[in-house]
Amino acid sequence: QSPMNLQQSSLYCQYIQALRWMVVTVNGVHVFIRRFPIFGGLAKIQRSQKLPDLKKLLPVLREYRVHAIAVEPEYTMDQTLFRKWCRTLSRHVRLNRTPFLPTKTLHINLTPTEETIFKKFSEAKRRAVRRALKNNLQICESANIQDLIHIKNKSTGFFGFITTTGIDKLWNIFAPKHAAILLAYSSSRIVGGLLLL
Repeated sequence: QSPMNLQQSSLYCQYIQALRWMVVTVNGVHVFIRRFPIFGGLAKIQRSQKLPDLKKLLPVLREYRVHAIAVEPEYTMDQTLFRKWCRTLSRHVRLNRTPFLPTKTLHINLTPTEETIFKKFSEAKRRAVRRALKNNLQICESANIQDLIHIKNKSTGFFGFITTTGIDKLWNIFAPKHAAILLAYSSSRIVGGLLLL
């Protein structure tokens, strides 16, 4: 069995609550609920390894007037079981099939040698690493979340702030033990960065 996914961890629950979502646990699965005046509520179940019992979940959704739910199970979920569960759930609440999570959750075994890991990269990724080395790109760990927010906003254009909303809260909850910021410098100018959890 794979380890618990980040989105079902207690630290992630703290982050979701900092964004003003409620966390309700049903059969050991964290359900995130956001209430809106008039409209009712929206719920999310993210990266769960199991599905909550509908007899226990449905009363919770009714209590918080949830009209739509997004369910994104862990990739190991049995798809036949998941489809059956969704069919039953969709009789009671609108099922949102638009994913809320980026597809950049990566699990990488770091025990092989650096050379072995590098050989498993796609050709485009190996070329990017070689180009970074050729141009003396420097990668440094940082504790400055504002530097990361600034470069992400700059790289995504006019609506860049949308991609970084709440990232400072995420950093404050996970850092320094469970998070790291890596910034890429060309000379002394920041040209890229990422947040690892």
